[in-house]
Amino acid sequence: SGSYKGFSAGKSSIENNEERLFLCECYDYKKKEIIQSPLNYTGGKYKLLPQLLPHFPDDIDCFIDLFCGGGNVGINVPCNKVLFNDSNSLLRFMFGTFKNLDKESSFEMIDKIIEDYGLSNTDKYGYEHYGCNSADGLSSYNSEKFLKLRNDFNHRKNLEYNYYVMLYVLIVYAFNNQIRFNKKGEFNLPVGKRDFNKKMREKLSVFIDRLKSGDYKFESMDFRELNTDVSLRVEETDTTEAFKVSGRGELHLSVLIENMRREGYEFAVSKAEVLYKTDENGKKLEPMELCYIDVPEEFSGSIIEKLSQRKGELISMGTASGGYTRLEFSIPSRGLIGYRGEFLTDTKGNGIMNSVFDGYGPYKGDIQYRKQGSLIAFEAGEAITYGLYNAQERGTLFIGPGEKVYSGMVVGQNGRGEDIELNVCKKKQLTNTRSSSADEALRLTPPKILSLEQALDFIDTDELLEVTPKSLRIRKKILDPTMRKRAAMRAASLAQNS
Repeated sequence: SGSYKGFSAGKSSIENNEERLFLCECYDYKKKEIIQSPLNYTGGKYKLLPQLLPHFPDDIDCFIDLFCGGGNVGINVPCNKVLFNDSNSLLRFMFGTFKNLDKESSFEMIDKIIEDYGLSNTDKYGYEHYGCNSADGLSSYNSEKFLKLRNDFNHRKNLEYNYYVMLYVLIVYAFNNQIRFNKKGEFNLPVGKRDFNKKMREKLSVFIDRLKSGDYKFESMDFRELNTDVSLRVEETDTTEAFKVSGRGELHLSVLIENMRREGYEFAVSKAEVLYKTDENGKKLEPMELCYIDVPEEFSGSIIEKLSQRKGELISMGTASGGYTRLEFSIPSRGLIGYRGEFLTDTKGNGIMNSVFDGYGPYKGDIQYRKQGSLIAFEAGEAITYGLYNAQERGTLFIGPGEKVYSGMVVGQNGRGEDIELNVCKKKQLTNTRSSSADEALRLTPPKILSLEQALDFIDTDELLEVTPKSLRIRKKILDPTMRKRAAMRAASLAQNS
C-alpha cells in the first residue's frame, strides 16, 4: 500500500488515504486440488489418484465412495455430491463430527485430550522435550498414556462429539495411524511412533475445510441386493435418514421388505407410489394398466363400482366360461395399489384379476385409497382390557391387551371415514363398591392381525409401516397430534388454493 491522491467529484481534498488491492482465488470445482485423508487407512488410494481421476467422467452428479475407509477417493472426485459408504459406524460418525463441528472447536477438543492424557505434542515442544528423536519415534513416551486413553474410549458410554474426537486421537497415536477393532468392538491397535504433529494438523485442517465446502454425506448401505435384483433401484432423498426404493410393483417390494425383515433389519416404509412423468407441454402423466377381471356375475356390480371410484374406466364386459363375467378396465396403476386384498374379500375368493402395463396417460386426479379412518393411540403405555373394550365399539382393533403402544400409533380401523384418537391404556377407576369379578364381564373381540401384504395395503399416504423382525406396527408419519392437525389443515388449504 502507499499514499495516493483520492478521487473526488467535488472540491473536497482527501488526504492520508491508502490504496488496497484485494485478491481472491477462483478455481474450477472439477479441478480440485488433491488432498490427503487425515487417516492412513488400509487400502487408501491417495498416491494413485493422479492416475485414476483423469479417467472419471466430467459430469458426475452423485459419487458413491462404496468402501470409503479414510475417504481419499470421495473427497477428491469432482462432482456435485458425495456419499461416503462404510460399514464402520464409528468411522462415519467421526467424519460427521468433523463436518458438523466448527474447525476451531475440533482442534480445541483434540488439544485438550492430548493435554489431559499427557500425550506428546511435538508440534509445540519438539522431540527433544520428550527425550526422543524422529527416527526412533515417541512410542516409549506415549505407551502408558495411550493405553489409558484406549481403555477409557473402549469403556465410555456417552457417545457425544468428544467420544468421536477421542477416536481420532487414538488413530493418530496408534500404530501407522490406522483403525482396527476386535470382535468385541474395542479399539485394539498398539501405540505408534508418531503424534499429532504439524503435518497431521495440516491434513486434518484441509480435510475439514473440504468437508464443509460441499455436499458430503456418510451412510452405511448394502448394495449387494442390486447385484442379484437388477430391476431394483435405490436412490438418495433430501435426508440421509430415508431412501427411495423403486421396483416392479407391490409384490416385488414386499418380497424385498420380507427378506430384509428376516435378516434382522428394522425400518419403516411409506405407502407405495407410482413413478410420474411430464410431457413436452409440462402436463403430468401417470402409468396406466389394462386390468382383466373374471368374477361370478353377482359380484360384477361391486367390482365396477369399486374400480370406478379408483378412476378405472370399463372398456368391455362379456361372458366367460363357467358362468363368469369378464371385465376389462383401463385404470391408473395407483388405482390398483392396495386393492387386491379388497378384491378377494368382495368376490369371496372367487375372482381372478390380472393387469398389464399400458403406457403413460394424463393424470386422472386424486384417488381416495381408503374410506375408513384409523384408530390412533392417544398416549404411550400398555394396552388395557378396559381401554380396548371401549375402543372396539369404534371399529376393528389390531392389538390385544398387554401390547405396548405409543402416541400416534395406529391400533385399529375406524368404521367411519375420519381418524379418531383413543386411550387404549385407560384403566377403570377403583371405588369402594367395586367387586373383584367386575372385569369378568368385559369381552374383547379378537384383534385382526395384519400380514405384511395386508398392512402395506392398509396404510394411507400419511402413515408408515414399521417393520421389525418380531412385529409389524402402523403409525402416523407425524406422531404429535397437534402437529398432525396443523399439517392436515395446511394440506387442505393448499388443495383449495390449487
